[in-house]
Order: sequence, then structure tokens, then C-alpha cells
Amino acid sequence: MNNEHIERRMAFIIEQQAQFASDIQQLREAQAQTDQIVARLANATLEGFKDVNVKISPDLLQRRKRPDTQSGPACRTKVRSFLVFLSSFSHVGPTN
Repeated sequence: MNNEHIERRMAFIIEQQAQFASDIQQLREAQAQTDQIVARLANATLEGFKDVNVKISPDLLQRRKRPDTQSGPACRTKVRSFLVFLSSFSHVGPTN
């Protein structure tokens, strides 16, 4: 190997390292943007489920007071299961 060949290889390696560093920086920036988007979506979803819970809870209370609705252990089990399902998304669970 002569000096010119060694210098070309060194230049190639340095160019590749520079490109790698640039690519890594771009990936970091893209990941930061993705993190922000995911955080906003998670917050919006949580708020949406809180809103759903606020709307559903009074309806469930009204149904409990009406005599013509299904009642008994089977109904309570279904309602409780549904509330557990909702709580897995919003971290707000049934009180009983």
C-alpha cells in the first residue's frame, strides 16, 4: 500500500463517520418528534376516556334507578366488567 491509497481509505472512513454522525442526529430529532406526538396522543386519549366516563357514569346511575332495566348479579357483573375495560384505558376504575 502506498501513501495515496492509505490517504484515500482514511478519507473514506472519515466521510463515512461524518455521514453516520449526521444520520444519528437526524434519527434523534425524528425520535424526539415521535415522542412528542405519542405524548400528545396519549394525553388526548386519556382526556377522551375521562369525558366518556363522565358521560357514561350518570347514564349507568339512571339505569340503576329505573325499574324496567335489567338488574341483578348478571347485570352488575357486565357493568363492572365494562368499567374495568374502560379503566384499562383511563386509569379511572369502578368504585366498588
